[in-house]
Amino acid sequence: MLPRFLKTFLLASLLLIVPTLFILYQKRSGGTEWNEWSLTYGTWDSWDVNQKPSSDIEGRHDSALYFEDHWNAGGAAPDYQSTRIVDADREEEPNGAWVYRIGETVISIDELEAYRQWKESRRNEAPFSKEEMPSSADAWQDDSVVLGNVIMPKLGNATAKAELGRAAWKLLHLVTLKYPEEPTTNERAALKSYFHLFARLYPCGECAAEFQALLKEYPPQTSSRKSASLWLCSIHNMVNARLGKPEFDCLTLDATYDCGCAEDDPPASIQAD
Repeated sequence: MLPRFLKTFLLASLLLIVPTLFILYQKRSGGTEWNEWSLTYGTWDSWDVNQKPSSDIEGRHDSALYFEDHWNAGGAAPDYQSTRIVDADREEEPNGAWVYRIGETVISIDELEAYRQWKESRRNEAPFSKEEMPSSADAWQDDSVVLGNVIMPKLGNATAKAELGRAAWKLLHLVTLKYPEEPTTNERAALKSYFHLFARLYPCGECAAEFQALLKEYPPQTSSRKSASLWLCSIHNMVNARLGKPEFDCLTLDATYDCGCAEDDPPASIQAD
């Protein structure tokens, strides 16, 4: 049995030695020193030599911290796994410029800023290449999407063709009759594109081709509800004339194609409920 005094001495020694060894280890391993500079720049990522570049990154990744190599042509892009650059690594060059020195590597503040900007841009990128996920904006800017050829095949069933035609005309007339009185530029473009896309996708190829020809000769009128509805009525009558059907009275469109839709502004009694 050890004397009580010796036990107390050993316990106190352990309590002092263990924290001291831990602190010394942290200093030898380059622990983070926080001050105003490191709080500003210490959050910028440096290079972690233990990490390999991602599979989607081309280039080389040296085992040493040769920062410049990563910015040369053919060099690897930065990894997201990183260590911190701290104030202890900062030095002033003879010309007055501040740099970071990590081993054999000298990193300028401009290089750090360039890397920070590169990393931010990577975070905003989609996880697909342009070939895998083309821009929808680019697709819509291509006139071939809206003004391309008919997509659908011919429809041989006469009964189905007639039923489809009646339903299609009702839909188109209702669209123009509910169209805004004073449309915005965006709304005008939407209606024009709608008619052209409707023609491309109409499930009767020969009917769609005739409708496309009419759209080319008589472009959609989109400046107001009245102009759009009367334009479509005129197109409808051209089709009726070709089919030997009577001319439709364009002044009775509202009554003929009454959709039973609610008013734009509901009555006060409904609003109160």
